[in-house]
Amino acid sequence: MWKVSKYIVSVPQGEEVIVFNTFTSSLILLEQELYNKIFVQKEFDDLDGDVLKSLIEMSYLVDAGLDEGFQLETIRTRGRYYDSDIRMITIAPTLACNARCYYCYEQGIEFSMMSRETADVLVDFLDKHCPERKLTLTWFGGEPLMARDMMDYISRSLLSRGIEILSVITTNGYLIDDEVIEKSKTYWNIRRFQITIDDIGDAYNQIKAFVEPGNAFERVTGNIEKLLQNDIKVNIRINFDPNHIEGTLKTIDYLQERFGKYPSFFMYVAAINDMNVESVLNGFEDKREHPYLTLLRKMKDLGFLCPTSLSDELETKFDDEETLRYLNLRSRPIACYATCLNKFVVDPEGNFYKCHRLLGRGEKFICGNIYEGIKYNQAYKMFVDGKLSSHNCDSCSLLPMCQGGCKVKAMLYGEDQACIANKTIMDSLVRLLAEEMMK
Repeated sequence: MWKVSKYIVSVPQGEEVIVFNTFTSSLILLEQELYNKIFVQKEFDDLDGDVLKSLIEMSYLVDAGLDEGFQLETIRTRGRYYDSDIRMITIAPTLACNARCYYCYEQGIEFSMMSRETADVLVDFLDKHCPERKLTLTWFGGEPLMARDMMDYISRSLLSRGIEILSVITTNGYLIDDEVIEKSKTYWNIRRFQITIDDIGDAYNQIKAFVEPGNAFERVTGNIEKLLQNDIKVNIRINFDPNHIEGTLKTIDYLQERFGKYPSFFMYVAAINDMNVESVLNGFEDKREHPYLTLLRKMKDLGFLCPTSLSDELETKFDDEETLRYLNLRSRPIACYATCLNKFVVDPEGNFYKCHRLLGRGEKFICGNIYEGIKYNQAYKMFVDGKLSSHNCDSCSLLPMCQGGCKVKAMLYGEDQACIANKTIMDSLVRLLAEEMMK
């Protein structure tokens, strides 16, 4: 006996219906009559044998006794417990920053720098808990390049212990110079720079509000070009306010014109999360098209639908499924790295947090430190206990794609803000996926 899966999104398309399975990321196009028979009337007995077999293989139809919610819970549990040791860690060697972005979630926190004594204990801790001798570092801040000496010290110390390191860095790009580029290509082994460019010219300068005077926009974009000329991958994040995307559209055009020729260049858009900025999850019924969809269409037209230029050993390759990745339509085993038992962010004092968005927010978010190890307290439990972000998650057809969403956003902005950004434009994204597949 069979039943229709709960993880189905149906989108009308003329006299046909596009049916997307969020668990298997499968997509089919059915005539309305056949769709009604299967998904509305739920009549399967006289289906063509090959049709029935395909629907079962792609999980549109599942065993009548299957508890799909429990199945997903099992997948999440397996993902959370996958690593028994530390293979990846985010290090904030400083919480100081030379920019003052209006939407930064670290506003008001105390600036601090990691000492060499703390770095020594951190290296000892990683040495003890990394038996495979391979470690991926994510450098974060503050602005991590304000503590480049500490990045040096930690990297060299780990290498001296026989630990192979691979790094990525999130930076505003202002302090990049020839020395940074050289170290990135050698013992820092930085495979990718993520740099935020939210607007161009004076508008960018006003958003970033760098402490040092001068034309920061020209300096940062010049530094990006130096990275690309050295074949270092650069991932440009464009944060946008859904009510003001005119500057975002201009920024996309500018970046494409200046950097699009480099194979190691990639850019993507991300909505700003701030209490003073309207959430991208709202409907925007007063606009002709949802602003997030407008931006995604723009990126698609410029060829940034699939992040092929960034595929390396840090990322999983999905070959012809890259479109699913960029549209965020692919199922995944966990909500985010923070829900895994042994994924941590380390602040300059050596404290553990589960999420970088909580850095500097106080004791209630600290779940241990490099001196005493992990503390199995509420700050730790909140992320790894397997609970979903909202009581509505279990009945949502999109659950396989977000696995409960962002617990930090739910805590800071409300349960309804934990969802993935594409929730309100799901029908349009499924149509975009269908267009790409038919090509």
